[in-house]
Amino acid sequence: MPAGSESPFVYIIRLANYNITMINTISQKTIDLPPVSGADKLAAIWSLRALLHPHAFKRIAKVSFFTGEEHLLHVIGLECIIEKEIKYFDLYLLFKQQLQRLESRCLPQHDPLLRNIDLLGEMIGLSTTEKEILLFTLVLQSNQGLREAVEYLGSTSIPGLIQHLSYILKIKPDKVFKALRGNGPLCASGLIDLNKRHATLDIANRLEALGGLVHALQDPHADIEQALSAFFYKMPSSRMTLSDFSHLGEDLNILSTFLAESLAKRATGVNVLMYGPPGTGKTELAGTIAANLGVSLYEVSSQDEDGDPAFKDRLWRSYLLCQSLFSRRRDCLILFDEIEDVFPSETHKFFGMMVRSGDNKGWTNRVLERNAVPSIWISNSVEQIDPAFLRRFDFILEVPTPALAVRRQMLTKMMGEIAVKDEWLEAMVSNHHLVPGHMEKAVKVAAVMGADYPGAPENVIDRVIHNLHKAMGVRFPNRTKKQTPPIYDLAFLNTDLNLARLVEICGVESCLKVCLHGPSGTGKTAFAHYLAERFNRKVIAKKASDILGPYVGQTEKQMADMFAEASAEKDCILFLDEADSFLQDRVRARHSWEITKVNELLVQMENFAGLFFCTTNLIDTLDKAVFRRFDLNIKFDFLRPEQAWGLFTRILTNHTLNIPKDQEIHWRTRLLKLSKLTPGDFATAARQMRFTNGGIDANLFLGLLEKESMYKYGVIKYPVGF
Repeated sequence: MPAGSESPFVYIIRLANYNITMINTISQKTIDLPPVSGADKLAAIWSLRALLHPHAFKRIAKVSFFTGEEHLLHVIGLECIIEKEIKYFDLYLLFKQQLQRLESRCLPQHDPLLRNIDLLGEMIGLSTTEKEILLFTLVLQSNQGLREAVEYLGSTSIPGLIQHLSYILKIKPDKVFKALRGNGPLCASGLIDLNKRHATLDIANRLEALGGLVHALQDPHADIEQALSAFFYKMPSSRMTLSDFSHLGEDLNILSTFLAESLAKRATGVNVLMYGPPGTGKTELAGTIAANLGVSLYEVSSQDEDGDPAFKDRLWRSYLLCQSLFSRRRDCLILFDEIEDVFPSETHKFFGMMVRSGDNKGWTNRVLERNAVPSIWISNSVEQIDPAFLRRFDFILEVPTPALAVRRQMLTKMMGEIAVKDEWLEAMVSNHHLVPGHMEKAVKVAAVMGADYPGAPENVIDRVIHNLHKAMGVRFPNRTKKQTPPIYDLAFLNTDLNLARLVEICGVESCLKVCLHGPSGTGKTAFAHYLAERFNRKVIAKKASDILGPYVGQTEKQMADMFAEASAEKDCILFLDEADSFLQDRVRARHSWEITKVNELLVQMENFAGLFFCTTNLIDTLDKAVFRRFDLNIKFDFLRPEQAWGLFTRILTNHTLNIPKDQEIHWRTRLLKLSKLTPGDFATAARQMRFTNGGIDANLFLGLLEKESMYKYGVIKYPVGF
């Protein structure tokens, strides 16, 4: 209360006059704002409006004196009151006067941020209110002074946020509400994320702008597409043509036509999923399809503005931004590579991988159903993707390792002017594990080293591929045209079927399944390679170590891959050695996986439309259901006496050795005592003769055969005990 007899009313008038005088004195000492950007001026205006909001100033009034925060006072141009004690009712008048001064000024011309937001808004279709809210959010993200100002408003709910933005931006609440709708262009484009995960948050945490967007839009010279290259970028032209992916067959024709018609008809919700092992050319295929259609391909960036790997939320918002920006165009496709980052899987230390495709299925489904620009999604695997998402892709294409002819074509094109031998090229492309990505890296190394390197380019490429596959744990398959022994004659095979007739059938039949069984060394494996050489076919040879896997389901998958590989190749023979490893009688099975691997092989055999040969030494252990799947079961047995003698004399003749007439009966008698000889024994003995000083010697050769025969089961009898 005023002292003496002065009335309260007179006291208030006198105090008000005193305050105005003091504020004017401070204002005269205030350093005027230097020329700043439009964004800085707006930050000052918005900061002062936030401070003058009743909720904010009520917080300020709770303290005796407002010393202010350095960043905030710098932004609003009141550095002169730093560390000065000013009562809140004096401060209110000071803020009010400073706000009037700032609002009376015009915004600077040619501000890059304001210009680029206008351009971006026109491309996406943002309203004036949406552009104003976007600008506020971006400035709030980058201006610490403005963040300090809105902190005085405290935490708020979504309705409270709308009221605060309406007060700060001088926009009607209903317009703010409409601009912040989830299906509106501002939020649907990923430019702003309205955080609804918590009941109350302050404004700075409630409104989240796309990370790095404010810096991208401050470039005064770049166009919008170039400025946003941190979120997506235009893919370079592909060097491949559709003919390089001929192994995809009719699927490729359907996909190309589907995308062309979708672009022409401006269809929405068009999504294509490509998957396959790394390096098979999925990304290159997407670029090739885009080039063939005459459209641009934009890839969602997998990095943030700092070059670090982008998190899932950033990837989704970059994709949405790309969709929104090009939604009015029909001359482009969008590529989302490595989608494992947005459809992740989880691993459990006891139960292995568990599917975890997304946190919000409803939202993800809507994204896959409403995209305006056709999109190509690429993954190395689809096992972790929820079926609810998989069914929303219009077309799903597996991109396997290219067929041999395609690998040859791709490698030849990549080699360019690097000259290599034809034999080396054929041996290289015969490796099924050689994918386009591996070829490209190896050829790059050879090209950089140039012709001055003393080693041949074949050696360089061989080493690069070998080291890469070694690091990846890849096994080189046994795959070549000529693997038959030096002497391989059907006359020296003891079988229960006329093999000459079988050879004729294989020359005209395209679908045949044959089981070759019998003792080791009787010529089963060599017969499959003999057929391949006879009809100029490739052999895809698999053994147990190529197929068996340590995890449940892995063996079955690799079996399916084996048949898929053979189906992709033309004029090949699929050869499975030691098939008893997979076709054991299910009655004896103790584990479920022992049954499922048999089931899988039987189903794949029945559906396979090609030449399939398998061998086994243990025919009695095979599952009984196996035999009806084979067209032929051919037994290879030990050589008959006349066959053994004929093969013996053939080998000696080939080495220009004659059997003396007076010793022929003696040698024949010795040889015929060996009742369990096989062509493999003769081949082994011939190899052993290389280590003797005198070369092939008839007597020594016969002795080696006798030694090999002694090892046969049942010929040598071992005593009981130790």
